Amino acid sequence: VRACEELRRTLPVKYDYRFMSSGLLMHAFEFELERARSANELAEYVNIATQCADIGLVPLHSVRNTYVRVREVLESHGAATAIDALLNCAGQRVEQKNPTRVEDVTPWTLTRNDPNLDAKIVTACMDVKNRGFAIIDGALGFPSADAVRVALEKHAERTKAQFTKGELDQSERHVIGDAAVDKIRDDSITWLTGDEMMFDSGLVGAFAQFMRVTMLNPLHLALGGDKVLAPVDSYISNTMLSVYEPGARGFVAHVDNMGPHVDPRALTAIYYPMSSTPSDGGALALFPDDPERIVRITPTADRLVLFASARVPHAVEARCLDAKST
Repeated sequence: VRACEELRRTLPVKYDYRFMSSGLLMHAFEFELERARSANELAEYVNIATQCADIGLVPLHSVRNTYVRVREVLESHGAATAIDALLNCAGQRVEQKNPTRVEDVTPWTLTRNDPNLDAKIVTACMDVKNRGFAIIDGALGFPSADAVRVALEKHAERTKAQFTKGELDQSERHVIGDAAVDKIRDDSITWLTGDEMMFDSGLVGAFAQFMRVTMLNPLHLALGGDKVLAPVDSYISNTMLSVYEPGARGFVAHVDNMGPHVDPRALTAIYYPMSSTPSDGGALALFPDDPERIVRITPTADRLVLFASARVPHAVEARCLDAKST
């Protein structure tokens, strides 16, 4: 594992974010797996890859898929010793039972595709096609949602100095028409890449991988035929963690995709780890049909909102001075 860390550090290609190299390193593992000289070597390579995933060197989902494939090969050849070695390392992570307590939630359980959530996401995609947006409540469920909330709160507090003021980019155009209002964006942001595995039980990095990969599997099932989504293994964007403090003025109405040559986003996903009340302000305002029709969505813990990035202008409303940070 230390050698793999050194390999990433000395890669001849420099990436904007370290986790962008995770797919490349996983390809190196796949290369070695194809050339393994014995069943024991196969198990050893997967076990090393699993430990690399634990510290954010390679994607969790890639290792999970490799583990399943290699275990089937070993079982088909009756390689008992290699199977035992595989189960005692990689198997203990990949095949963890669904957690019943917050402390039992791990990166491996969080990023595993859950059939119930996958079905909700597929159904939600139909709503996005028909009306431009969809809401999924109870997305992660207990105890995963609670574990993610605690991990994100700790991460935000520990890395407060790394947050920067959110800025308007080229895709955020003047929708309202008042130049003074159009420049408002009053949140603080940081980017989660997927390799934040050294603190908070690795759940912050795992949550970023959940948003980028775990969700993308059912999305491809529902929308893949439209060829609007990037491949699951592609690295298109990081997960943005945004905080609106009490008294924040919100975020001007905008769309996330102003055209294919400006921004590649096809679908925007917003996850709320904690709740606020309507009186707190900070609601997400969607304009799915025209600027006169407003759909207000109150931040609610474990709520996932999906909407078409190019079709749906949206804004974040101002927060009250006595509201909690969300």
